[in-house]
Amino acid sequence: MHYDRVAKSRPNYHLLPEHAVSKVLFKDKRAVGIEYVSPATGEVQTAKPTKEIVMAAGAVHSPQILQLSGVGPKALLKGFGIEVVVDLPGVGQNFQDHLDLKVDYTCK
Repeated sequence: MHYDRVAKSRPNYHLLPEHAVSKVLFKDKRAVGIEYVSPATGEVQTAKPTKEIVMAAGAVHSPQILQLSGVGPKALLKGFGIEVVVDLPGVGQNFQDHLDLKVDYTCK
């Protein structure tokens, strides 16, 4: 896969494809790492870098991970018993459906 080539070319670059981030770890209001789950074993692990972590979870899962980590609308987080790190009402808001219908057919 193409990400293998990128990772091999950079010794300080580590990729964990197919793993799921469960939350961002904070110290006060500073992100200090992530907690992630291996799909093969279900084992929960953490990564705490010396410089940075780039998390690419898409338009839906990035806000979800932030909310599970305590970043988002205070009332929503408290309603689920999540400790609030940052009250940020816009996280996870203003999603809109982009309806699309595609019909494929073959004619003879």
